[in-house]
Amino acid sequence: MADASPSDGRADRVQGTLYAFLYATVQHTFLGATLSGWLKNGLLLLALIMLFLGWPVFWPALMMALDVLLRLLYWKARRDGFVRFTVETDQRPAADAPHLADSQKVSFKATGIFSVKDWESYVLGRPADYWRVSMGDHVMMVHHSPGRFLYQFIRIGAVESIEAGLLCHGAQPQKALAINYLTSWGPD
Repeated sequence: MADASPSDGRADRVQGTLYAFLYATVQHTFLGATLSGWLKNGLLLLALIMLFLGWPVFWPALMMALDVLLRLLYWKARRDGFVRFTVETDQRPAADAPHLADSQKVSFKATGIFSVKDWESYVLGRPADYWRVSMGDHVMMVHHSPGRFLYQFIRIGAVESIEAGLLCHGAQPQKALAINYLTSWGPD
């Protein structure tokens, strides 16, 4: 990102911090409801209470506008997977980079959709292992919970692109790779 302006880095940090906060409120519960639900519905409830108590219409309208804005933020963050990936155009893989030997594992933090049997889940920043099997296929195993794992198998030739960049989730963007690949569902 040599050609990026300093404001781009600031925007990444602000959006990454916001996405990390929104993700935390989706993941944690209080009294049986997610914190995000408390935030969104709390603003609406506050607006109704203000109307009931006879506050000037401006204040309940402001609370309702904030509620709509917050719901839009949650929608956008969920659509983005609570992360922002920025491709670094100056990062190209070296042609003479060493390749992994078959079955050599590499540990990393995984973000994306992974599955086991008929169940899939979105994970964000979970510990994982990557390796290549002797037939050339790629395997990613994500530590979902103690003793439980999620997987992603990528057939040889299904990888469309691998891009280096920055993953923004939290105050500090982290170097990351985005692996884009084709999947096929069905009897094949």
